[in-house]
Order: sequence, then structure tokens, then C-alpha cells
Amino acid sequence: PPPHAALTGRIRQMDPRLRAIADRYILDVANVRFMTGSLADEALDRCIVDSEWSVRQVLAHLASKTASDGRAIESLVAGEGLQAGGREPSAAPAETLDSILARLRAARDIVVAALSKVPSVGDDEATTLDQWSRHYARHGIDLSEALPELRMEPMVLNWLLYADFRDEPVAFRRQQALLAEVRERSPSSTEHDEGDENAS
Repeated sequence: PPPHAALTGRIRQMDPRLRAIADRYILDVANVRFMTGSLADEALDRCIVDSEWSVRQVLAHLASKTASDGRAIESLVAGEGLQAGGREPSAAPAETLDSILARLRAARDIVVAALSKVPSVGDDEATTLDQWSRHYARHGIDLSEALPELRMEPMVLNWLLYADFRDEPVAFRRQQALLAEVRERSPSSTEHDEGDENAS
């Protein structure tokens, strides 16, 4: 059988809330890898808007945060409750992209495997885990602004425009700005504007 067959079987039997959370970790790590997997150092060292971090440091942060989530979920599996991870290490300014993405993939696998072993989950724990899993999309907005050459990629737009930011006003406003930019660039918008001019 495939190496992940047993894990896939456990995921299918999970509490639907946990399965949705696991799916989001898997999908959003894939989205991050799509956006950044072939970036040159120049792009990696660009600053995030309104932040002291670079693209590289945001990626390192996501890898460390995911590892912290995995340890916390493992504590839940061990019957110790959902223990929030300790202080993350500082985002390394010079870590290579390959190293960061390898850490991110390994941490994702730990998170998904741990989620598949959670015997039961309360509403508060499910809410916390759901919030943790949405961390990528918040930083996806950061990355899209720092990497304008990737901002209009269909896969990026499908990720960020469908992310649920209703409880996060700042991220929601940035999402709406992205949506407005998409509408402004769309051919249908241009055709509509030309039609208005011709009608006048």
C-alpha cells in the first residue's frame, strides 16, 4: 500500500471538524509552497508590507508555528489538554528556502498525523484548532502583497479570496482590496467600461 495509506484511512474516520482542519493544513501548506517554491533570493528578501519581516522570515515563521501546533496537538492526544506551544524561535533571516520548506512539510505531516489520533474534541478545542489552521491564509495576504508577480495567479486568488476573514477586520479589508484589484483587471470589467463610454 502507499506510505500514507494508513494515515489517509484514519483521516477519513476523523471527527468532521478535525478532518476539515487537517484538510486546511494540507491545502494551505500546498498553497504556500506553490507561491514560494521557486523564489529567488531577491524575492525572498523583500519586506512584507507594514512589517519588519522579509518573505523568507514569514516562511520560517510558518514552519516554526506549524511545528508548535503539532506539539500542542500531540499533548492533546496524550490526554494533557491542548497546550499552546512555547515561544517560537526567531525567524531566521538567512535560512535557505529548501530548508524552510522541508521544515514546513515535516511539521505539516506531524500536525495531520496528530489530528488523526485525537480521540475526541470539545467545542473550545475545535475552535482553537480551527483558528490555528487559518494562520496560513493571513500570511498568504502578506505574501501576495510582497510578491505582486504572483498575486493574480488563479491558485493564489482561489485560496485568498475564499478565505474566511469575517472575524479579522484588517485581513478582511486587505482581502477586499485584492478582490477590487481583480475586478479592475478583469476583461469583463474593461468591456463594461467601454460599453458605458460607447453608450454615451
